[in-house]
Amino acid sequence: MVKLPKAALTTVLLFLAAVPLIAQNNRSAVSVTGSDMATCTVPDPCRTFGVAISKTNSGGEVVALSSGGYGPFTIDRSATVTAAPGVYAAIALNGLGTAITVNSGAGGRVTIRGLSLYGFGFAQVGIDVTQSGEETHIENCIIDRFGNGDGILAFLNITVSDTIIRGCRSGIWINAPIKASIERVQIYDTTALYAILAAGGSNVTVRDSISIRSDGNGFLANASILTLENCLSSRAASYGIAGVGLGGVARISNCVVTDNTYGLVGTIETFGNNKVRGNGTDIYSASLISVAQQ
Repeated sequence: MVKLPKAALTTVLLFLAAVPLIAQNNRSAVSVTGSDMATCTVPDPCRTFGVAISKTNSGGEVVALSSGGYGPFTIDRSATVTAAPGVYAAIALNGLGTAITVNSGAGGRVTIRGLSLYGFGFAQVGIDVTQSGEETHIENCIIDRFGNGDGILAFLNITVSDTIIRGCRSGIWINAPIKASIERVQIYDTTALYAILAAGGSNVTVRDSISIRSDGNGFLANASILTLENCLSSRAASYGIAGVGLGGVARISNCVVTDNTYGLVGTIETFGNNKVRGNGTDIYSASLISVAQQ
């Protein structure tokens, strides 16, 4: 038997230890017929997103190849998590908890695309972006019935687009001095608080979005700046659009505010092209500041 010198043996052992670290995928895959003992490649998919993410290089992609249910997971690195075209990938929680947690590390950039999240009235958060990460993009998702919490909760920079949020306690809560962009988002039947809340010194821009049937408020800026362009707020039990708290202001352009208990409340900067009619009280305790068109 050949006996290796100590230095050579150490080199071999270090190489073998490093193999699992470098044997990662740039593109991983999951399938309802996959196995978490697999390599998570497209020809050999895993069963769960969590395992597939663990086998994916930072900056890589995890794709759902087949329609069906997948469990909750955490994104702990820069990654894109997406459903393939035509695939229905559902994340369902039958009890308390969070469907997707973003904890991608300092500088982490995450994209979540084409997933359907279901809380069945009991779960707490659809997508939790409160831990480390540079930017999170949420695109073309459905977030349904997270009745004990928020559809999306963010303490870090996010963009949300082409997404439907239904039956959550609140829709989107931005609660930190960050920037957020929300476009073409539909929020229905928030059960307690608000459709979109900009709080914690945030600066949030919302375009082409709607709030329908909120048991609380529609669009609310609390000690933050909320800019609304071409939005609809209707059937809120309290405020349609409000700017409250120290420095809280809602800037509105081409918005429709109707059939709410109160239409405009607090500090509102208006470009004079909005339609505020048919509310219990159209203008309530509001300071309207006219802003010239630029």
